[in-house]
Formats: sequence, structure tokens, C-alpha cells
Amino acid sequence: MVVGPGGSSFEILRSLVKKLPWMILPKWTQSATQAVFIDDILSVIMESIESDSLKDKTLNVVNGESLTYETILRQAAQVFGLKRHMLPVPIASTGFSKLWVSIFGSSSYELVSPLIDSLLCDLPQLQPPKEIADIIKYPKFTMMLEETMKRDTTVKITKPVRKTQTEDSVRSIQRLPSVRKDCHWIATEYMRWLPKFFPAFLYVKTTHENQRVEFRFTFLSKPLLILEHIAESIDIDREKFHIVGGLLTRTTNTGWLEFRQVEHKKYLLASIHEFVPRLPWYIYILTQAPLHKFVMKAFGRHLKTIAAN
Repeated sequence: MVVGPGGSSFEILRSLVKKLPWMILPKWTQSATQAVFIDDILSVIMESIESDSLKDKTLNVVNGESLTYETILRQAAQVFGLKRHMLPVPIASTGFSKLWVSIFGSSSYELVSPLIDSLLCDLPQLQPPKEIADIIKYPKFTMMLEETMKRDTTVKITKPVRKTQTEDSVRSIQRLPSVRKDCHWIATEYMRWLPKFFPAFLYVKTTHENQRVEFRFTFLSKPLLILEHIAESIDIDREKFHIVGGLLTRTTNTGWLEFRQVEHKKYLLASIHEFVPRLPWYIYILTQAPLHKFVMKAFGRHLKTIAAN
């Protein structure tokens, strides 16, 4: 965990500790982890630039203190001057935890979900390498918290909130044939292939290398769906598009389409999450839903042909 003013992890931690006088701690809160202060990371980067002795080396930037997320919560409560009751339970499931943390941690589900997934594994408990041992000025998590609180300001960097919709919303996942291409290529190929699959019937308009995508019937002026590309990271194993408009969606702030490769490209998943259709539900499940499944199966056959060739 990188600790510092305005950091996502710190803001989630602070919201949980301040809002919840009683906390149930699932099994994943016992996983071993470490923390490092933002200033120490910046100091190591500066030293790496300026010092020839660090060239061509890989450095584990850690502070050397072994922690668990339970320890982090307890120490945070102590620094904040709050009395909190915590009950560890032998439950490993993360589904409820993700929803709970996103609500009381005042953060989006999409940020919380991978954060909690990362806590299912123990991190190696390392000591700072000798090359940077003298650079680490914040060896204790409590020191990081105290310094963060000193620098805290009322100005917060906020991001658009993507709502989590559960009532009458769609989650559809298909496993497609794997290809030795990254997800950006796969998403681009999907946008290129789709109008060829429905010639003279469907038109796909993309702008700025898939930053915005519009699906239209050729005989309608209004788009069926409008997608915006989300460049959340440099992860080549995931390509994600938020659904922001169109005739087929009832909302503009829920739902996304993504392509994701897992197990070192062994599997390819195409999925739609939290999509709220404009069509009445009973009509949707008899028309749009089976059509989507049919299209994805056809795209899977197209990828299989590409892989075979």
C-alpha cells in the first residue's frame, strides 16, 4: 500500500475507520502486506536517476514493517483517536466485502474490487535493500498516517462515479477462443468485424483509436449505443468501455463492456456488466439478450478462424 495525502487506499481506510464503530474482519484481513510512504517512493526514484550505483538494478521499495490489513485498521483507529471494535471471522468470501467497502469506504466498486482481490495473497515480507535503506524515512505505518494527517487538505480529487445498478441490470459473460493478441487488438477487431457481420444493416463509428464508439442502424440517425474507452491502466490484458448513451440503454452512468485475458492469455472473456436496458425486461430477454449471445458466438468463431490461420 502506498500511503500519502489524497491516495485512494488511504481515503478508503479513513472512511471505513471513521464510519464504522463495529467491524467484522473476514479472513483476507489477515493476509501479510507492507506499506510505503509516497515521499520514500519519490526519494528512491530521485536517487535512481542521480546515482550511478543504482543503474540496471531492480529494487523492492518497502519499509520493512510486516503488517496485516487488520493491523492497519487498528493502527489507523489509534492514530485517528477512535475506539473501534473489530471481530475477526473465518470467512474467505470477498463478494460481500467488496460491496460493503465500496459503500462505507466512499469509493467506487470498480476501485475496491481489485484492491480486495489483491489482499487475498500474502506479500513477501521483505526488508529494504541496502542500496535504499538509508533513504526510507518512514519505517512505521503509524508515522505515515500521522504525516498524512498533517498534510491533509479539504481539496479532494474526485472522479466521475459509476453507479452500481442491481435491479433489472444485465451481467453477461462469454468465454471466447484465445488468440495471441492483446485486448486492444481484440476490441478493435470486434468493432471492425461487427458491421461486416451485419452488412448494410449496422454501422460502427469509432473516433481517436476507439476512444469513443457508436453503434447505429444504417437507417437511423440516433445511435443504438455509445461507448467511451476507459484507459485505467497500461494493462494489455484488459480493454474496457463505459456505456454512456444510446437508444438501447436506460442510463448513462452504469454499465460497461470489456474484453479480458486471464491465465497468461489462456482464456479470453467478453463481458457486459451493470447494463440497464431501455426495453422492458420481458422484451429484452426475448430479443436483445439472445441476439447479443448469437453475435458473441459468431465473433468467437471469427477469432477461432484467425487463431487457426
